[in-house]
Amino acid sequence: MRYLAYLLAGFLGTALIYVSPIFLLFPAPITAEYWVREMLVMKRHIAMELGNQKKIVIAGGSSVLFGIDSNEVSRALKLPALNFGLMAGLPLDTVFREIKGVVNNGDILVLALEPDYYCREADRGYDEWQIRNAMAWDYQYWQQMPLLEKVASLRFIRPLFPIEVITARIDLWTEAPILKARLAALDDDLIIKKYTNPEPQTNNLYSIDNIDNRGNLRNSDESSYNGDPPSKADQEIRICDGTFKKLGDFVADLRSRQVAIFFMNPPYMQLDNLDYAKINATDDAFIKKLNPLGPVLDRKSEILLPRNNFLNSDMHLNNKGRAFRTRLLIERLSTFPPFSK
Repeated sequence: MRYLAYLLAGFLGTALIYVSPIFLLFPAPITAEYWVREMLVMKRHIAMELGNQKKIVIAGGSSVLFGIDSNEVSRALKLPALNFGLMAGLPLDTVFREIKGVVNNGDILVLALEPDYYCREADRGYDEWQIRNAMAWDYQYWQQMPLLEKVASLRFIRPLFPIEVITARIDLWTEAPILKARLAALDDDLIIKKYTNPEPQTNNLYSIDNIDNRGNLRNSDESSYNGDPPSKADQEIRICDGTFKKLGDFVADLRSRQVAIFFMNPPYMQLDNLDYAKINATDDAFIKKLNPLGPVLDRKSEILLPRNNFLNSDMHLNNKGRAFRTRLLIERLSTFPPFSK
Protein backbone atom coordinates (compact mmCIF):
# COMPACT_ATOMS: atom_id res chain seq x y z
CA MET A 1 0.00 0.00 0.00
CA ARG A 2 2.86 2.34 0.88
CA TYR A 3 4.45 1.53 -2.47
CA LEU A 4 1.30 2.63 -4.29
CA ALA A 5 1.23 5.89 -2.29
CA TYR A 6 4.85 6.59 -3.25
CA LEU A 7 4.07 5.75 -6.87
CA LEU A 8 1.08 8.09 -6.90
CA ALA A 9 3.04 10.89 -5.22
CA GLY A 10 5.85 10.45 -7.71
CA PHE A 11 3.43 10.55 -10.63
CA LEU A 12 1.70 13.69 -9.35
CA GLY A 13 5.03 15.39 -8.64
CA THR A 14 6.32 14.59 -12.12
CA ALA A 15 3.09 15.84 -13.69
CA LEU A 16 3.28 19.06 -11.68
CA ILE A 17 6.88 19.68 -12.76
CA TYR A 18 5.97 18.91 -16.37
CA VAL A 19 3.08 21.41 -16.55
CA SER A 20 4.83 24.07 -14.44
CA PRO A 21 6.23 25.95 -17.52
CA ILE A 22 2.65 26.89 -18.44
CA PHE A 23 2.40 28.86 -15.19
CA LEU A 24 6.01 29.96 -14.79
CA LEU A 25 6.55 31.12 -18.39
CA PHE A 26 3.21 32.84 -18.96
CA PRO A 27 2.76 34.64 -21.33
CA ALA A 28 4.47 32.90 -24.24
CA PRO A 29 4.28 33.66 -28.00
CA ILE A 30 3.18 30.14 -28.94
CA THR A 31 1.36 29.27 -32.13
CA ALA A 32 -2.15 30.75 -31.92
CA GLU A 33 -4.73 32.70 -33.92
CA TYR A 34 -3.11 36.10 -33.57
CA TRP A 35 -5.30 37.47 -36.35
CA VAL A 36 -8.21 37.36 -33.87
CA ARG A 37 -6.32 39.76 -31.60
CA GLU A 38 -5.54 41.99 -34.60
CA MET A 39 -9.24 41.99 -35.45
CA LEU A 40 -10.17 42.93 -31.87
CA VAL A 41 -7.74 45.85 -31.86
CA MET A 42 -8.97 46.96 -35.28
CA LYS A 43 -12.64 46.86 -34.26
CA ARG A 44 -11.94 48.71 -31.02
CA HIS A 45 -10.25 51.38 -33.14
CA ILE A 46 -13.24 51.60 -35.51
CA ALA A 47 -15.51 52.15 -32.50
CA MET A 48 -13.16 54.81 -31.15
CA GLU A 49 -13.21 56.60 -34.53
CA LEU A 50 -17.00 56.85 -34.25
CA GLY A 51 -16.50 58.80 -31.03
CA ASN A 52 -19.64 59.57 -29.05
CA GLN A 53 -21.99 59.19 -32.02
CA LYS A 54 -24.97 57.00 -31.27
CA LYS A 55 -24.44 53.73 -33.09
CA ILE A 56 -25.68 50.19 -33.66
CA VAL A 57 -23.34 47.39 -32.58
CA ILE A 58 -24.04 43.89 -33.92
CA ALA A 59 -22.03 41.48 -31.77
CA GLY A 60 -21.38 37.77 -31.51
CA GLY A 61 -18.98 35.23 -32.91
CA SER A 62 -18.00 34.55 -36.49
CA SER A 63 -21.65 34.04 -37.50
CA VAL A 64 -21.92 37.84 -37.18
CA LEU A 65 -18.54 38.49 -38.77
CA PHE A 66 -19.58 36.51 -41.86
CA GLY A 67 -23.31 37.05 -41.68
CA ILE A 68 -24.13 40.77 -41.31
CA ASP A 69 -23.36 43.79 -43.50
CA SER A 70 -23.20 46.76 -41.15
CA ASN A 71 -22.85 49.15 -44.09
CA GLU A 72 -26.34 48.19 -45.25
CA VAL A 73 -27.68 48.49 -41.70
CA SER A 74 -26.21 51.97 -41.44
CA ARG A 75 -27.62 53.11 -44.79
CA ALA A 76 -31.10 51.80 -44.03
CA LEU A 77 -31.42 52.98 -40.42
CA LYS A 78 -29.42 56.22 -40.71
CA LEU A 79 -27.07 55.43 -37.84
CA PRO A 80 -23.44 54.27 -37.89
CA ALA A 81 -23.32 50.50 -37.48
CA LEU A 82 -20.39 48.32 -36.43
CA ASN A 83 -20.02 44.63 -37.20
CA PHE A 84 -18.53 43.43 -33.92
CA GLY A 85 -18.53 39.78 -34.91
CA LEU A 86 -15.50 38.11 -33.38
CA MET A 87 -14.71 34.40 -33.02
CA ALA A 88 -16.99 31.81 -31.44
CA GLY A 89 -14.01 30.12 -29.80
CA LEU A 90 -13.50 33.12 -27.54
CA PRO A 91 -14.74 32.70 -23.94
CA LEU A 92 -18.04 34.39 -23.20
CA ASP A 93 -16.36 36.55 -20.54
CA THR A 94 -13.96 37.87 -23.20
CA VAL A 95 -16.82 38.59 -25.61
CA PHE A 96 -18.76 40.51 -22.95
CA ARG A 97 -15.66 42.44 -21.89
CA GLU A 98 -14.94 43.47 -25.47
CA ILE A 99 -18.55 44.51 -26.14
CA LYS A 100 -18.59 46.69 -23.03
CA GLY A 101 -15.44 48.38 -24.28
CA VAL A 102 -17.03 49.57 -27.54
CA VAL A 103 -20.66 50.28 -26.53
CA ASN A 104 -21.36 53.84 -25.39
CA ASN A 105 -24.28 55.27 -23.44
CA GLY A 106 -27.42 55.28 -25.58
CA ASP A 107 -26.14 52.84 -28.22
CA ILE A 108 -28.15 49.95 -29.67
CA LEU A 109 -26.73 46.44 -29.20
CA VAL A 110 -27.85 43.41 -31.19
CA LEU A 111 -26.45 40.28 -29.57
CA ALA A 112 -26.35 37.27 -31.89
CA LEU A 113 -24.51 34.56 -29.98
CA GLU A 114 -23.84 31.11 -31.39
CA PRO A 115 -26.07 28.46 -29.72
CA ASP A 116 -23.38 26.78 -27.62
CA TYR A 117 -22.49 30.07 -25.90
CA TYR A 118 -25.68 29.79 -23.85
CA CYS A 119 -24.56 26.64 -22.01
CA ARG A 120 -20.80 26.29 -22.14
CA GLU A 121 -20.73 25.93 -18.38
CA ALA A 122 -22.06 22.38 -18.81
CA ASP A 123 -18.67 21.46 -20.29
CA ARG A 124 -16.69 24.19 -18.48
CA GLY A 125 -16.09 25.74 -21.90
CA TYR A 126 -12.42 24.86 -22.13
CA ASP A 127 -10.63 23.58 -25.17
CA GLU A 128 -7.07 23.91 -26.38
CA TRP A 129 -7.97 26.83 -28.65
CA GLN A 130 -9.03 28.93 -25.68
CA ILE A 131 -6.07 27.96 -23.49
CA ARG A 132 -3.61 28.43 -26.35
CA ASN A 133 -4.87 31.90 -27.22
CA ALA A 134 -5.09 32.90 -23.57
CA MET A 135 -1.42 32.00 -23.18
CA ALA A 136 -0.48 33.81 -26.40
CA TRP A 137 -2.47 37.07 -26.18
CA ASP A 138 -5.76 36.94 -24.22
CA TYR A 139 -3.88 37.58 -20.99
CA GLN A 140 -6.76 39.00 -18.98
CA TYR A 141 -8.86 35.88 -19.44
CA TRP A 142 -6.05 33.66 -18.18
CA GLN A 143 -5.14 35.95 -15.30
CA GLN A 144 -8.71 36.16 -14.04
CA MET A 145 -9.27 32.41 -14.17
CA PRO A 146 -9.14 30.86 -10.66
CA LEU A 147 -6.11 28.65 -10.06
CA LEU A 148 -8.12 25.46 -9.72
CA GLU A 149 -9.87 26.17 -13.02
CA LYS A 150 -6.51 26.77 -14.68
CA VAL A 151 -5.31 23.40 -13.45
CA ALA A 152 -8.57 21.72 -14.55
CA SER A 153 -8.33 23.30 -18.01
CA LEU A 154 -4.96 21.64 -18.64
CA ARG A 155 -6.63 18.30 -19.25
CA PHE A 156 -7.78 19.67 -22.61
CA ILE A 157 -4.31 20.47 -23.95
CA ARG A 158 -2.04 18.14 -25.88
CA PRO A 159 0.82 16.43 -24.03
CA LEU A 160 3.58 18.43 -25.75
CA PHE A 161 2.05 21.81 -24.95
CA PRO A 162 4.49 22.59 -22.09
CA ILE A 163 7.41 21.88 -24.44
CA GLU A 164 5.91 24.32 -26.94
CA VAL A 165 5.72 26.99 -24.23
CA ILE A 166 9.40 26.48 -23.37
CA THR A 167 10.37 26.59 -27.05
CA ALA A 168 8.43 29.83 -27.59
CA ARG A 169 10.20 31.49 -24.65
CA ILE A 170 13.58 30.39 -25.97
CA ASP A 171 12.66 31.77 -29.40
CA LEU A 172 11.70 35.04 -27.69
CA TRP A 173 15.02 35.29 -25.83
CA THR A 174 16.98 34.52 -29.01
CA GLU A 175 14.82 36.85 -31.16
CA ALA A 176 13.96 34.05 -33.60
CA PRO A 177 12.53 35.31 -36.93
CA ILE A 178 9.56 32.94 -36.61
CA LEU A 179 8.13 35.23 -33.92
CA LYS A 180 8.13 38.42 -35.99
CA ALA A 181 4.50 38.19 -37.14
CA ARG A 182 3.29 37.00 -33.72
CA LEU A 183 4.96 39.86 -31.89
CA ALA A 184 3.63 42.36 -34.43
CA ALA A 185 0.13 41.12 -33.61
CA LEU A 186 0.74 42.13 -29.98
CA ASP A 187 1.59 45.72 -30.90
CA ASP A 188 -1.57 47.85 -31.05
CA ASP A 189 0.16 50.71 -32.86
CA LEU A 190 1.40 48.41 -35.63
CA ILE A 191 -2.06 46.88 -36.02
CA ILE A 192 -3.74 50.29 -36.31
CA LYS A 193 -1.09 51.38 -38.80
CA LYS A 194 -1.82 48.26 -40.82
CA TYR A 195 -5.55 49.06 -40.68
CA THR A 196 -5.07 52.69 -41.74
CA ASN A 197 -2.64 51.71 -44.54
CA PRO A 198 -4.17 48.46 -45.77
CA GLU A 199 -2.46 46.04 -48.08
CA PRO A 200 -4.26 45.04 -51.29
CA GLN A 201 -7.29 42.89 -50.50
CA THR A 202 -6.16 39.37 -49.72
CA ASN A 203 -7.60 35.99 -50.65
CA ASN A 204 -7.03 34.92 -47.03
CA LEU A 205 -10.41 35.12 -45.30
CA TYR A 206 -8.81 35.21 -41.88
CA SER A 207 -6.88 38.45 -42.11
CA ILE A 208 -7.65 42.03 -41.12
CA ASP A 209 -6.76 42.96 -44.71
CA ASN A 210 -10.05 41.28 -45.57
CA ILE A 211 -12.13 43.39 -43.15
CA ASP A 212 -13.60 46.75 -44.15
CA ASN A 213 -13.82 49.97 -42.13
CA ARG A 214 -17.09 48.95 -40.45
CA GLY A 215 -15.85 45.52 -39.36
CA ASN A 216 -17.38 43.44 -42.16
CA LEU A 217 -15.64 40.49 -43.77
CA ARG A 218 -15.12 40.83 -47.50
CA ASN A 219 -14.29 38.27 -50.19
CA SER A 220 -16.88 35.68 -49.15
CA ASP A 221 -18.55 34.78 -52.44
CA GLU A 222 -18.06 31.02 -52.41
CA SER A 223 -20.43 28.28 -51.33
CA SER A 224 -18.06 25.56 -50.19
CA TYR A 225 -19.61 23.99 -47.08
CA ASN A 226 -20.51 20.37 -47.76
CA GLY A 227 -20.78 18.94 -44.26
CA ASP A 228 -23.81 18.40 -42.06
CA PRO A 229 -24.43 21.17 -39.52
CA PRO A 230 -23.68 20.12 -35.93
CA SER A 231 -26.47 22.43 -34.74
CA LYS A 232 -29.84 21.79 -36.41
CA ALA A 233 -32.73 24.21 -36.21
CA ASP A 234 -35.00 21.67 -34.47
CA GLN A 235 -32.55 21.21 -31.59
CA GLU A 236 -33.12 23.07 -28.35
CA ILE A 237 -30.87 26.04 -27.54
CA ARG A 238 -30.15 25.11 -23.96
CA ILE A 239 -29.69 28.12 -21.67
CA CYS A 240 -27.86 27.09 -18.49
CA ASP A 241 -28.60 28.85 -15.22
CA GLY A 242 -25.07 30.16 -14.71
CA THR A 243 -24.86 31.54 -18.23
CA PHE A 244 -28.30 33.12 -17.92
CA LYS A 245 -27.24 34.88 -14.73
CA LYS A 246 -24.05 36.09 -16.39
CA LEU A 247 -26.09 37.27 -19.37
CA GLY A 248 -28.55 39.02 -17.05
CA ASP A 249 -25.74 40.84 -15.22
CA PHE A 250 -24.28 41.91 -18.57
CA VAL A 251 -27.65 43.24 -19.78
CA ALA A 252 -28.32 45.04 -16.50
CA ASP A 253 -24.97 46.78 -16.68
CA LEU A 254 -25.62 48.00 -20.23
CA ARG A 255 -29.19 49.03 -19.46
CA SER A 256 -27.85 51.24 -16.68
CA ARG A 257 -26.05 53.06 -19.49
CA GLN A 258 -29.30 53.40 -21.51
CA VAL A 259 -28.18 50.84 -24.07
CA ALA A 260 -31.07 49.21 -25.98
CA ILE A 261 -30.48 45.45 -26.25
CA PHE A 262 -31.89 42.98 -28.75
CA PHE A 263 -31.18 39.30 -29.41
CA MET A 264 -30.91 37.53 -32.73
CA ASN A 265 -30.64 33.92 -33.87
CA PRO A 266 -27.68 32.58 -35.82
CA PRO A 267 -28.39 31.25 -39.31
CA TYR A 268 -29.61 27.69 -39.77
CA MET A 269 -29.45 25.39 -42.78
CA GLN A 270 -32.50 24.05 -44.56
CA LEU A 271 -32.49 20.25 -44.29
CA ASP A 272 -34.94 17.64 -45.54
CA ASN A 273 -35.38 15.93 -42.17
CA LEU A 274 -36.14 18.94 -39.98
CA ASP A 275 -39.07 18.70 -37.57
CA TYR A 276 -40.83 22.05 -37.94
CA ALA A 277 -43.03 21.50 -34.91
CA LYS A 278 -39.87 21.12 -32.81
CA ILE A 279 -38.39 24.21 -34.43
CA ASN A 280 -41.36 26.28 -33.30
CA ALA A 281 -41.48 24.71 -29.83
CA THR A 282 -37.77 25.24 -29.14
CA ASP A 283 -38.03 28.74 -30.59
CA ASP A 284 -40.91 29.62 -28.27
CA ALA A 285 -38.93 28.41 -25.26
CA PHE A 286 -35.84 30.38 -26.30
CA ILE A 287 -37.83 33.60 -26.84
CA LYS A 288 -39.72 33.19 -23.55
CA LYS A 289 -36.44 32.73 -21.64
CA LEU A 290 -34.71 35.76 -23.18
CA ASN A 291 -37.68 38.16 -23.30
CA PRO A 292 -37.04 39.58 -19.80
CA LEU A 293 -33.58 40.59 -21.02
CA GLY A 294 -34.55 41.93 -24.44
CA PRO A 295 -36.62 41.22 -27.57
CA VAL A 296 -35.58 38.42 -29.92
CA LEU A 297 -35.73 39.91 -33.42
CA ASP A 298 -36.27 36.75 -35.44
CA ARG A 299 -37.39 33.15 -35.31
CA LYS A 300 -35.43 30.10 -36.40
CA SER A 301 -37.93 29.37 -39.16
CA GLU A 302 -37.22 32.79 -40.66
CA ILE A 303 -33.47 32.30 -40.84
CA LEU A 304 -33.50 28.83 -42.43
CA LEU A 305 -31.34 29.22 -45.52
CA PRO A 306 -30.39 26.84 -48.36
CA ARG A 307 -26.94 25.30 -48.46
CA ASN A 308 -25.80 27.60 -51.28
CA ASN A 309 -26.10 30.55 -48.86
CA PHE A 310 -23.31 29.19 -46.64
CA LEU A 311 -19.60 29.72 -47.14
CA ASN A 312 -17.30 27.29 -45.32
CA SER A 313 -19.25 26.26 -42.19
CA ASP A 314 -22.82 26.04 -40.96
CA MET A 315 -22.38 29.39 -39.14
CA HIS A 316 -20.65 31.32 -41.96
CA LEU A 317 -22.89 32.84 -44.60
CA ASN A 318 -21.61 33.92 -48.00
CA ASN A 319 -22.59 37.22 -49.61
CA LYS A 320 -26.00 35.91 -50.69
CA GLY A 321 -26.90 34.62 -47.23
CA ARG A 322 -25.49 37.73 -45.58
CA ALA A 323 -27.68 39.99 -47.71
CA PHE A 324 -30.82 38.06 -46.66
CA ARG A 325 -29.94 38.06 -42.96
CA THR A 326 -29.05 41.75 -43.04
CA ARG A 327 -32.37 42.68 -44.65
CA LEU A 328 -34.23 40.73 -41.95
CA LEU A 329 -32.28 42.52 -39.22
CA ILE A 330 -33.05 45.93 -40.74
CA GLU A 331 -36.73 45.06 -41.13
CA ARG A 332 -37.07 43.97 -37.50
CA LEU A 333 -35.02 46.77 -35.92
CA SER A 334 -37.03 49.34 -37.85
CA THR A 335 -40.15 48.36 -35.86
CA PHE A 336 -38.56 49.44 -32.55
CA PRO A 337 -37.72 52.90 -31.21
CA PRO A 338 -35.94 55.04 -32.22
CA PHE A 339 -36.58 53.82 -35.78
CA SER A 340 -40.33 53.23 -35.62
CA LYS A 341 -42.60 56.20 -36.31
